[in-house]
Amino acid sequence: MRTITLIVSLSLCMLSCRPPAEQSAMRKTTIAIGTESSPEAYDPMIFGGFIEHFGRQIYGGVFEPGSPLADVKGFRIDVVEALTELKVPVLRWPGGCLWMPITGKRELEKNVRLMAISDGG
Repeated sequence: MRTITLIVSLSLCMLSCRPPAEQSAMRKTTIAIGTESSPEAYDPMIFGGFIEHFGRQIYGGVFEPGSPLADVKGFRIDVVEALTELKVPVLRWPGGCLWMPITGKRELEKNVRLMAISDGG
């Protein structure tokens, strides 16, 4: 199914990228897809996510110390379970607009919290 999707996508892309002058002159195009190669291994940690200070996304959302829904560190158990179900490998906080405090100096431990979500595998 992925091969068919790739072929259709490439074909549509090639058809739509021709200049208007060349649209009347049809040219033969060949697409070659190497199916003999094996899939490359990748680190699943590259598919992580980030959360940022937006409304109640952090405080009252992911992080709520003292809540009956929170663990001993203050993270909401229901949110962690939902992220586990989604198989989010790593969640960076702060993310988005608050990237500046974590660039430059090596104070990552103070400014960034990485929460590893694992499904036990």
